[in-house]
Amino acid sequence: MSKVQHKFSKSLAWNTVESLLYNGIMMVHQWALFEHASLSMLGLIGTFFSCIYLTATAIDLGLEASLAPFFEIWSASKKSFRSFLVSQLLPNYAAGLGLMGVAYAIHKFLGLTFSIFAHLDTLTMFCIALTVFTESTRKTLKTILQIAFQNKAHTILEVGMIVVYICIVWGGYFAGYPLDLPLIFGALCIASAAATGGTILWILKWYRTLPADHQDNMHYSHGRIVKSRFFGYLYRISTTMFSSNFIVPLFAYLFGLECAGILKFVSNITHSVTSIIYKIFGASGNALLAHTRHENKNNQQELFGQLTSKLNQTMYALIVFFIINHRLLLGMNKAPLNYLSIAFFALSFIMQLAESFGLSFEKLFLAYERAEILFAVSASAILSVLTIVFFAPSLEPLTLLFIFTTIRTLDLAVLHLIALFSWKIRAYWHVKIPYFIGSVLASLIFFFVFR
Repeated sequence: MSKVQHKFSKSLAWNTVESLLYNGIMMVHQWALFEHASLSMLGLIGTFFSCIYLTATAIDLGLEASLAPFFEIWSASKKSFRSFLVSQLLPNYAAGLGLMGVAYAIHKFLGLTFSIFAHLDTLTMFCIALTVFTESTRKTLKTILQIAFQNKAHTILEVGMIVVYICIVWGGYFAGYPLDLPLIFGALCIASAAATGGTILWILKWYRTLPADHQDNMHYSHGRIVKSRFFGYLYRISTTMFSSNFIVPLFAYLFGLECAGILKFVSNITHSVTSIIYKIFGASGNALLAHTRHENKNNQQELFGQLTSKLNQTMYALIVFFIINHRLLLGMNKAPLNYLSIAFFALSFIMQLAESFGLSFEKLFLAYERAEILFAVSASAILSVLTIVFFAPSLEPLTLLFIFTTIRTLDLAVLHLIALFSWKIRAYWHVKIPYFIGSVLASLIFFFVFR
């Protein structure tokens, strides 16, 4: 096993530990919030959490997706790292300050604001604004840690952050403070700032291992990084049209709240599992491709095959699990067990599967600086959906969801073909029988224990 393969395997192991611990702790926390907070408060908390992380993603301006292609440059020396990081973070901070300035000007001079912000006092608003900047910074820095195969540090910091946040929230609650916005977002601000500080310290520890300067004086073209960030950003925005964050509101508008509610129920079930897959294989795959981009074709194919083989075996296991346990999972989440909910579940799951199977190709195109192809394919898919919806506005809910699923699946199949013809790189789709048998047995055990 090569050094990169060994690091990749350790990366998968640490990311698996982090994902399971993080999501497990969050599930318990969410359940406790549901038991002790009112529905209106939960709605406010969820809304402001979404605002924080959507804004942090918006002001990223495609930087996270552009770190892998330039790994060999920014990791070549201390000087290269300082120059790259400072020059690339400044536009993010400028975008964040500009966005907040525009929002303040609109409120101050035009009197326009969202009524939901009336629930925030000055201190809570400051905590939310500060959290946007700390989370945006941490998003970039933790990606650097993962690409550098510093996954143990990343796991400690991520799990540590969520533990600190939950301890402050529930410590405050049991000390007599109400579960309100100041407590929740004050705790989040403290935990995020502490995690960002810890990430900076670990980055500095890794930074000290770099040479002072690189003898080859490696430089990067600003045009390349701007192109990579621009198309990576457009692609990330375009993919949201195939997420539940877009489809559920669309179904609410076209077919009513009840239909949208059922779709939200079932999409939450499938997304909760596939999001763990994304965290494990997305980060590790990104690091692997960043380290092997300039390898010879045979090595690239071998390592990409290793990535896709591990990913696909996991996806096959999930397919078996959901086929055996779909009705049980719907019942556990109190979704109605009728034809519509089961059909929505099947189509949502297929779309999530397509996204997960396409994950390795998404990382491949980003690492090879071909984000414009990702955006072009995604934009074509969006145009196809919009055309169908415009010319056939009286579609039934299942028909429309089937169209979304089919087009997204074809979209990702096209990426596979482009990768095959551009770089002669193919995924490994074979089924490993021992893994398959193990997944069947595990799924049946789950079924008989929880039915």
